[in-house]
Amino acid sequence: MQLKPQEPTETKEENVQPSISLQDSGVSNNDYFNPEQEFDFESDGIFGSTPSMNTPSDTVNNGNSYDDNPGTATYSTNNYGGPSNTVDSYNPESHPRKMTKKEFFEAPRNRKDRDRIIISSIVIIACAIFDWVRTSFFLQTFKHQIERINNLTEEFGLGEQYTIDVDKIMHATIAVSLILIGLAVGIFLLKSRACALSGLVILIIYSLYTIMVAHQFRWYWTIIAFGYATAATFSFNKNWQEYEQNGDWKKEW
Repeated sequence: MQLKPQEPTETKEENVQPSISLQDSGVSNNDYFNPEQEFDFESDGIFGSTPSMNTPSDTVNNGNSYDDNPGTATYSTNNYGGPSNTVDSYNPESHPRKMTKKEFFEAPRNRKDRDRIIISSIVIIACAIFDWVRTSFFLQTFKHQIERINNLTEEFGLGEQYTIDVDKIMHATIAVSLILIGLAVGIFLLKSRACALSGLVILIIYSLYTIMVAHQFRWYWTIIAFGYATAATFSFNKNWQEYEQNGDWKKEW
């Protein structure tokens, strides 16, 4: 006797939702193409061993970081979205004071006055030394001629106005040269307006005296140098007083 297979009875239940099984996102059902395997740069796919690449991270108020290798330069933005520049910003801890007069003199905004003061001082010193050497050279070269002229003036009784006093000329030349060198050093080191103005007045008077006595116009380069030094020292000291009064020393850094 053959038994008839009994089929299971179907029961109908209301409000029963079919069960849905979630598939693991890391497993692909396709044996020939695996997206995770294909485009994962960290794994060894069909592209071989590909080095890892860091993607830029954009976060609000945190800035953009592009760090490919340690030790390289980084680019960052400030909290307002713009690039942050900490080099040019004023830091009261590292610069808590105003600039000294020497530092202010070396500032870029005083380049014109600084160049004029330095060049004028060098020209004045060079001219003073050159005049000293030139006068000494001529007096030594024409020593015998000068002695002959002095002897002739004594023989004819022409008086002292025609006598050439070598020692007096050398002493005057050395004194003037030392005064000019001292004034030039004062202009260079102290940026002194008094030194520049005094040197200009002294040279103008001395040049007029030389024109009247020897009928020669000398020290013209030195007069020009003292003129530039006077203008530069007055301009520099005006800027220095304005800097001290206005107190814009934070902007200088």
